[in-house]
Amino acid sequence: MGDKLKIKNGVLVYKKKKTKINEYNYNDQVLQLELTKRVKEISRMTFAGCRNLKIIKFNDNLKEIGYEAFYNCVSLEEAIIPVGAKLSEGAFMDCRKLKKVILPPLRVLPKNLFKGCVSLEEIIIPDTVEIIEEGCFYGCKNLKTITFSNNLKEIGDYAFKRCFALESVIFPETLKKLGHKAFEDDKNLKIVKFNSDLEYLGKSVFYNKFYDEYKIKGTAFCSSFTSKNELENCITINIPETIDFLSLGFEGVLPFAYRNRNKTCPNHVLAVEKEQIKVFMSSNYYSYKDDSDYIIENGKFNFSKYDNQLEKAEELEKAFVSAFRLSYPKDLSELKETEYSKLIAGYEKDVAIFAVEVNDENVLSYLLENFSFTTEFSATLYSLCTKKGYNNLAELVSLKTSKTAISETEDLLNDLLLV
Repeated sequence: MGDKLKIKNGVLVYKKKKTKINEYNYNDQVLQLELTKRVKEISRMTFAGCRNLKIIKFNDNLKEIGYEAFYNCVSLEEAIIPVGAKLSEGAFMDCRKLKKVILPPLRVLPKNLFKGCVSLEEIIIPDTVEIIEEGCFYGCKNLKTITFSNNLKEIGDYAFKRCFALESVIFPETLKKLGHKAFEDDKNLKIVKFNSDLEYLGKSVFYNKFYDEYKIKGTAFCSSFTSKNELENCITINIPETIDFLSLGFEGVLPFAYRNRNKTCPNHVLAVEKEQIKVFMSSNYYSYKDDSDYIIENGKFNFSKYDNQLEKAEELEKAFVSAFRLSYPKDLSELKETEYSKLIAGYEKDVAIFAVEVNDENVLSYLLENFSFTTEFSATLYSLCTKKGYNNLAELVSLKTSKTAISETEDLLNDLLLV
């Protein structure tokens, strides 16, 4: 059991490198840990289960924190880890009150390092970090902000799974690999942006629905963004040009009110930056059964193939698809343009409301320029824009409406405000 240690008023002064503590002898007694300069290593599970340990004073000579060294220290509130210290797998796993973490300049953040640290709200990952291993932040349900290393190359499987508070992720240019289910069940995630030359994307990276994933041979994205089932707004993904193939992969992003009669989600919205088009497609509109049926091939968007898939859509889907396509008319023939325009007729109000919900200025602008809306509907649209805080769209509704209609709309809005 090693040397007998003295605990005074809950303070344990840890002096000797070889000292080993029986994890059950000191669980409830240790409130504060102080490491003297002679301590260079904390062995595996040394302080695991010290449930009342609240404060750790590390020394600057520390070289290693071992496997699950502070596992289940449920009262620990901060970990300021000294420069030069290496971290091992699960070192701070299930430290449920851990809220403040300052990491040293490491190359790798090991497996399950902060798994289950449910009070952690922000993490700044040093620029030395190249790899975040499997499950590193799994279950950090209050994690809101991640500042990634500018040299990050790889994010492992399940690394940020069940980080419920996370709303946006902006990856660094250096990222090459994104592991399986890395952001699974992050139910509030709305913005994902790739700046990198991504080379590997795992399965179900942003998966959030309990059904078997679609599996399409060779399609990196087909099962990676499946289902944001009940999100108020659609998720927007910026796809890196280096992804060679893209088929499905955005199951369930449309709000329930816009699903088709089969109760499946009819839309997938994503942005292909280099081609400047927001692709609008659906499980019916775009085939996922043919392994060779891609709309992005070798980094290039195939507009012709996209247009030729229209017959697979249902009526309301066709209206949505048409509006998105017409707002990005690259390589669009006059014949197809006419066809798309006719398909919107009768559904223009539905599409306009949807354009507001997803804050798409291009689609709304197209509709206001090419379709006539009543004063009452314009007022409704304007009210929806302001309610959601989309001032850019509210201004657009005003600008695109005739002066008479604007005056009538403002009068109607004023009447509504007085009610």
